[in-house]
Amino acid sequence: MTRVEIPQDLQSEWYEIEKAFAKIVYLPRFLVFIGRQISRLPDDAVGSDLPGVALSSLCENIRRSGSFQVGLYNASRELYPEKLAESEELRIRHMVRWFTPQEIFAVVLLIYFNRYLHMRCPPETWAGIEPYFRRDVALGYQVGHAYGALNTGKGMLLGGIRRIAQGFLVFSHKKTKGDILLRLMNIGLAGEKYTEAQRERELCGYSHLLVAAYIAQKCGMGVPPTSAFSNQQPYLETLAKGMKKGEGEWGALRYIFEQIKEGKSAQQCAADLGLSLSGDGEDLDGFAQSLSERNDLFSWLGASKEQLSEITEHTILDVG
Repeated sequence: MTRVEIPQDLQSEWYEIEKAFAKIVYLPRFLVFIGRQISRLPDDAVGSDLPGVALSSLCENIRRSGSFQVGLYNASRELYPEKLAESEELRIRHMVRWFTPQEIFAVVLLIYFNRYLHMRCPPETWAGIEPYFRRDVALGYQVGHAYGALNTGKGMLLGGIRRIAQGFLVFSHKKTKGDILLRLMNIGLAGEKYTEAQRERELCGYSHLLVAAYIAQKCGMGVPPTSAFSNQQPYLETLAKGMKKGEGEWGALRYIFEQIKEGKSAQQCAADLGLSLSGDGEDLDGFAQSLSERNDLFSWLGASKEQLSEITEHTILDVG
């Protein structure tokens, strides 16, 4: 596992997280392997750039899982409808290559974690967070589209893993005596804006941000996303001091997410970071403002094998 340098003032919190989450943040080996393979690829990699060994592993595990098959199909329908419309008969290998490597990793990883938390968290907790999880993954995709220097797959991962970390914050205290679960939910875990790290620390000893850093590390995603989550300093100050290669994109994504949730416009974020927008930013602004009303976004993140019978418009040839 890649080790990341944690700020000195957070090291005791990190050690507590390692003890608390080592056994409950479980990942199948193939997901860690895919995460490591994809972290080595350039940001502009396309589906055909996915290494053959990673592609084979990914396709075989999707073939074995009805949930992954449904998720892949419905994610294709939402993100690549034109490619799906051109195809009557499908193969998993071809569908995987429609996505960028970071996007397909986000699709499979986040479907896995969503199902994992649904099965293990008290129902009133993750069920309350999950709509915001789906909205943030969708927002990450839109942010990646809006800023040419950023990346749709990274946006999905950053938005999704931060909410997944909130779910694990709950899961880690499922058996704790007292009202800590209720108190965690009451500070706003199931809310549009992120809860304050310090309030989380006061309740349970660690914050969802550092849990997100731990999850990114366990997923094989490398140092940059782990550092972006664990960084406690204002991003613009960190940017001014200089950053290691690769850290800037993840930090910029986190900054944009946090600022959009506070009402800042896409144009203002672009000016803050010295980034250019692919348009005037109004599409992203409108999307962000409509999030609270959108319960249909990225519903494929809740894919289950029971939905296989609903795929009637196409035949996936290499299943069964």
